[in-house]
Amino acid sequence: MPSIIIKNLSFGYGGFPLLFDNVSLNLDSSWKLGLAGRNGRGKTTFFKILEGKLPYTGTVSSPLPCRYFPCQVIRPEKNAYFLIESLGSDALAFQLEREASLLKLSVSALKRPLNELSGGELTKALLAALFLEEDIFPLIDEPTQRLDVYGRKSLWDYLSAKKGFFLVSHDRALLDQASDHTLYINRQGIDLEKGNFSSYLANREMREKDEERREEKLRKDIQRLKNASEKAGRWGDMTEKEKKGNGPVDRGFIGRKATKAKKRAKNIEQRRQKALVEKRALIRNTEESGRLSMAPLTYHGKPLAYGNDLTLGYSGAPVVRGLSFSLSPGSVLAVKGPNGSGKTLFLKLLSGKAEVLALEGDFHMAPGVTISYVPQKPEAQDITLKEFSLSMGADHTRFMTFLSRLGFEKSQFGARVSGLSQGQLKKAYLALSIASSAHLYVWDEPLSWVDIQSRMDIEKLILECRPTLVAVEHDHAFLEKVADDTLDFGRL
Repeated sequence: MPSIIIKNLSFGYGGFPLLFDNVSLNLDSSWKLGLAGRNGRGKTTFFKILEGKLPYTGTVSSPLPCRYFPCQVIRPEKNAYFLIESLGSDALAFQLEREASLLKLSVSALKRPLNELSGGELTKALLAALFLEEDIFPLIDEPTQRLDVYGRKSLWDYLSAKKGFFLVSHDRALLDQASDHTLYINRQGIDLEKGNFSSYLANREMREKDEERREEKLRKDIQRLKNASEKAGRWGDMTEKEKKGNGPVDRGFIGRKATKAKKRAKNIEQRRQKALVEKRALIRNTEESGRLSMAPLTYHGKPLAYGNDLTLGYSGAPVVRGLSFSLSPGSVLAVKGPNGSGKTLFLKLLSGKAEVLALEGDFHMAPGVTISYVPQKPEAQDITLKEFSLSMGADHTRFMTFLSRLGFEKSQFGARVSGLSQGQLKKAYLALSIASSAHLYVWDEPLSWVDIQSRMDIEKLILECRPTLVAVEHDHAFLEKVADDTLDFGRL
């Protein structure tokens, strides 16, 4: 298959370091290429460059025009069949219906106006229309953001059966199932490997362990060479002084000996400097996030909260019926279910949000419980990060430390909250929660827009610190790692 050929690509936004510096890649257009990397490393920017929407230096040659997903909906009052026409496709209605069925999207949904579809339904309609286009190369950017756990499964199956696309996603299960090559954007440079994300991650961890061993050996060599250089230098100086000693001396012999000693000292120092350069270059791309830590408060009573045959709703309108649960201190409860099934409603009940009512049944929260809440849709306030943390009563130094460990660069510390990307905004609220001491942590889709490395760091944090946590999350890999129990609203 023809390739997308990139030669000596460089690009950066004004006033910031280059995102891409002299990058050269040969990307086969038949690959199912998964793109990953920290937030802000340039994944979406890379797509915009392939589309030709950003200026750059170097060359980018594609055998087919690149089409970005999700596309802009031009006529939201129209139904999904209009998408075929607006995208310039010659596909017929039955072909759209066939593609939609593979994504578990009904014909009735296709017939409704696009602005009346749920976020997940719209995602599926746009994706089905995308793959009906001929002679284009799809650039798929975060397709899972509006999909619940069931919608994600249909997406995994759908993309697994396709080929010839690039996929940006923070969903490890999707990358593992749907990709056959992985491109990972590092702080410096890009890794490109055959295989899915788990394969890439295993290889990266092996490389990092090897580099750690080499780094330790170099550290010892550098210290040994430093000591040898200092010793040789002292010996050369002492030999030089012998030329000026009392009595008959062979100054020519002593001079040659001193010169030889100084040359040896210079050679040793050169070897030491070379080892220092090699050591600095060794682990420049290791994802050094540092250790996250949290200090959850201990609650000695059991259970922390429970509910029996609950009916939940807003202002008398029931949304959830027949809900029963029990939450023990130190446990992690994963909440899953279809979109609209009441998951966020349940989290707001636990957090004491006034608009949520337990209409029927028995609900009890232990007295004196301190709660830390991360909302599904954080507010992007027009204040600085420092003002944000102080307004929430957080320790600012601790807050900024956690932001750094979640991948924030120092250049971003002075940013205003309103100027953060969606992933950075969610990280800001997560860092605020992690920095808070609480009996109960309630997180509503905490990993939305958050990069894979940060997800793995947060997994490790939860497993090490064992907070009492209730979380709505659609990341299958995350739930498998951390959850002690699952509350499935799809089965109520």
